[in-house]
Amino acid sequence: MEAGYLLKFVIDDNYSRFGKYIKTRPSIDNPQHIKKRDKAEAKKKQKEKDKEEYLDTIYTWSLRRFLRPFHDSWFYYNMPSKKTGNLLSADVMHEINTDYCYDFEYEPEEKDILVIRYDYRNSQVKGWPRPYISEYLLFVFKGQKWEEDNFMMNHYEDLYDGILYITPK
Repeated sequence: MEAGYLLKFVIDDNYSRFGKYIKTRPSIDNPQHIKKRDKAEAKKKQKEKDKEEYLDTIYTWSLRRFLRPFHDSWFYYNMPSKKTGNLLSADVMHEINTDYCYDFEYEPEEKDILVIRYDYRNSQVKGWPRPYISEYLLFVFKGQKWEEDNFMMNHYEDLYDGILYITPK
């Protein structure tokens, strides 16, 4: 190859790669092609939406009031963690002890508990149950302040529950 080659790739409307001649190349504006393309795009969007829905997590909380000690037999339960999702219990404890974080009237009483869970927004996706996330933070109101706790085996009355919204300062 002394001089080399100059290559040019051209689409020939009358030739297919299988060696057969075709009269016209399918147009991308062909209504059938548009319908297939739109279906494929809709399917792709639905798949992305399903993935978002599947991965969508939130923080939920519940406030409970102490009623009486639990004197029945012992049972196993998951211990609270120091971190759930991106929340650290020390950060949460600092915030609930320094700021009024509730959008309703609430005055904590001795032995009230606050449970914060990392959970899925939808418990089922397309009829299938989600795996259980066992992470949660537990705080008890003692001596006029919230403290981390790990013992929830008492009888409590549910007061309030909801979603915890977090915004950076």
